[in-house]
Amino acid sequence: MIRFFRASRMTAVWGSAAGAFAGAAAAWVFYPGDGGTKAVLALVAAALAVNVCLYIAKIIAVRRYQEILLLLYEKLDPEAFLVQALPLLDRKAGTADRVTHAVHVANGYLAKGEPDAAIALLKRQQVPEQAAALRGLVASNLGTACLQKGDRAGAAAALEELKQVIRSRHCKEKFREKARRIIAYQQICLDVLNGKRGRLKELEQDYENTKSPFHKLSVGRFLEKVRRSKKLAV
Repeated sequence: MIRFFRASRMTAVWGSAAGAFAGAAAAWVFYPGDGGTKAVLALVAAALAVNVCLYIAKIIAVRRYQEILLLLYEKLDPEAFLVQALPLLDRKAGTADRVTHAVHVANGYLAKGEPDAAIALLKRQQVPEQAAALRGLVASNLGTACLQKGDRAGAAAALEELKQVIRSRHCKEKFREKARRIIAYQQICLDVLNGKRGRLKELEQDYENTKSPFHKLSVGRFLEKVRRSKKLAV
């Protein structure tokens, strides 16, 4: 995530360089020992300075990123969020940061009422098999996007993918617990899309009880969609 923002990149690169030089120079100049000991201390001081600068750069990046996420998840302003989030898709980043950010952008598209754009972005994500939590994150959000679109086949396929993830040996129990709740919720939504009106009550209760502005928006839109549908059984 450090690469996402100029301030964090500059801190990581130039701060590390300057800190390493200053730390090494101080150790060399002020330690009254022999040359070999000075050299070791200079290397240690340089390494410590680099780690401190990288830590500061990470804090800068995380705080800036949280500000962007608040535009979507708290202020429910997908337009403002996407203006700042879309350029970050082109930044070089590790797999976890890249995929997680793509999921947030997809949520931005959903909040804006563009499930097709969300689905297309999520389907482009390539995640290693051993990264079970990331695979599950993509699958669960793909399922949500398909449900918002009313794509029953796509939602069912994403739900099955999420079930396969939690059966994987790479999946940790902490994620399994979260994924089971997502599976239960998405199964309710899929049942409703398939015409089981009796399950609408569960979604209505979820809408009333949730404390997440983004989730309330998502559930509300889904309820509005299915209520308008003539395919629901009486």
